[in-house]
Amino acid sequence: MFFIQFIRLYWTYLSVIDWIILLLGVAVMWRQLREYRLLKRSSGNLINQDLARAEDRATKSIRLATLAIDGFPLLGLLGTVASLLVTFAGMKGPQLTTNIIADFAPGLTSTVSGLIGSIANLVVFQLLLVPAAMKLRNQRRSHG
Repeated sequence: MFFIQFIRLYWTYLSVIDWIILLLGVAVMWRQLREYRLLKRSSGNLINQDLARAEDRATKSIRLATLAIDGFPLLGLLGTVASLLVTFAGMKGPQLTTNIIADFAPGLTSTVSGLIGSIANLVVFQLLLVPAAMKLRNQRRSHG
């Protein structure tokens, strides 16, 4: 019951920063999955020069993924702080608690969006991309 209520509230208060974070998260995850498929498909038939290029490409994908994993929670926090600033700057005189909550709720959803983007990319990164890159690196070492 709690989780369903959470999802309903999250969906209700999605803001522009949420969509930016979520779309960036999907884009980075798509890149990781694409790189994983390329590594899996081609790792068995690459020669040394191609192995070096594939390893460089995988390294770039790993850097992008780690940036996303580290950066999405910070983007979410930025949305939360911005929401706090807007909420408190708009307060003049006595305020109803429901008005304050309605103004601040989108900031909380940005934190959730940042965590969702980070966790989703972390799972793909750790379970797929890193093992495929390590296999490629080991293959390159064995070819000399």
